[in-house]
Amino acid sequence: LLRDLSTKEVAKQIAIEYKIKKNVEKNLIYIGSQRNRMKKFELYYGKLSNHFNTVLYGKWKEQFVKTKFPRIAYKGHLEAGGVFKAYNKNLLSILIGDVAYEYNKQISGRFFEAIQSKSICLVDYSLVDTILQDIIPKELLKEILLSPAENYNKKIVGKIFKMGFEARRDLIKELNKALLKVDMFHSVSNF
Repeated sequence: LLRDLSTKEVAKQIAIEYKIKKNVEKNLIYIGSQRNRMKKFELYYGKLSNHFNTVLYGKWKEQFVKTKFPRIAYKGHLEAGGVFKAYNKNLLSILIGDVAYEYNKQISGRFFEAIQSKSICLVDYSLVDTILQDIIPKELLKEILLSPAENYNKKIVGKIFKMGFEARRDLIKELNKALLKVDMFHSVSNF
């Protein structure tokens, strides 16, 4: 079980199976359930789906997704082990939080899963005062931090979609390096 391993052991285990791919699907993906984050989901995924291919995995009401977010491809719930595979084959995700994360200064384990799966994970601006500020160097955090401004987010996501393999690889390596400094299972919340 991965929970019984140290952060470095988990990283090594995942690194064996997941490599940085030259050719990934140019998708913005969200993996998670439909709860407490609708406002943030709409701010990021809802608006960005008008400009970028967007895929949704998780426990959502399919008809709701089709009606409210017609440009988002809903793929349903992932089976065990599917999270790492989904992140690895897709380009980008956004870590969004809710009041509980912000209050407790924690983040979802999805951030670690995305980065360790060799995918890029951008971050909701409201999570900047969480444990992320202790994990990610300030200059690197600026590269992955989104804002409430739609045009700014479109620009950041567009930049990543246009990124060449070497630049993407370097960003993922820097994020992975930062993650190795923390015990992820004591730094995340399961709200």
